[in-house]
Amino acid sequence: MLGDAFTIGPAVLDGLGDKVPVNGPAPARPDLAQVDANAPPPRAVTSTKKDADYSTAYNDKTVSNVQQHGAVWQERVKVTSGYSGRITGVKQGSNGSTIVSVKDDVSGKLQRYVIESGAEMPANIKKNARIENGDVLANEAPRDYRWVEVQYSDGKPPTTRAEIKSSKPGTGWIQRGKESGERGAAAEGAAMKEADEALEAAAEAGEISSYARLSNKFGGGGFDDVLVEFTGEGKNMQASIRIREIKDYPNRHVPLGEFTAIHDNWAQNLQRLRENVDEAIIGKKCRPGSGISRSVT
Repeated sequence: MLGDAFTIGPAVLDGLGDKVPVNGPAPARPDLAQVDANAPPPRAVTSTKKDADYSTAYNDKTVSNVQQHGAVWQERVKVTSGYSGRITGVKQGSNGSTIVSVKDDVSGKLQRYVIESGAEMPANIKKNARIENGDVLANEAPRDYRWVEVQYSDGKPPTTRAEIKSSKPGTGWIQRGKESGERGAAAEGAAMKEADEALEAAAEAGEISSYARLSNKFGGGGFDDVLVEFTGEGKNMQASIRIREIKDYPNRHVPLGEFTAIHDNWAQNLQRLRENVDEAIIGKKCRPGSGISRSVT
């Protein structure tokens, strides 16, 4: 069972923000829209790998031709504050990132946002400034999108898909649907990295004494991220457990039912977490598959 010094607070629903158009609404899907007389004519997309215009649709050997329809458009991720309060600090993180700390009016706790390198931040995001729930903290660098028609050599009818220009050099353009899955995995990794940077900043400021991470993943389920924050020393040490779920669903609300780890599967995931904590408290060494990143004693 969990000791009295341990508390499990509400889950933190972390995301990377909403995607918003940069240069107007995205063009309509070409096979569903009326012909726009002002739209540029379709053009052939190169099949030469490593070229910036390359479409990964050509990775399918049955694809004979890819044509772009309409103009390229851009969207960017807008990072907004989930709390109202005062900015207590704006400092540099790793890899050119910026950590913005906001003291929440309601809980009195510090909420930290790690802004990626290259993002644009409003001039009012500075120490001691007032921030409201929903205020923009940063706009990430815009990403390019396009519509393409994929034609096949085996008689299969053409298909239409949206593509996003990959951020990986030499990759070209990838299918947007596929990118969303990759982005989901990237969002989870990015959220963990952001949490690490924020906790390291808290430890440096003396707000916590240390922290650890418990892996709760099993069989495709479990909590996305479990953090243990320690305060105090020796017999006065206390630990708070934070359960975090990371979702990246651009341009739409995420209903509670999508958070299955803290909804449908809450009981079984919590039981596994209790077992992990019990094992850590009694001082067993970490072993493969134990779910413990490092000893929590």
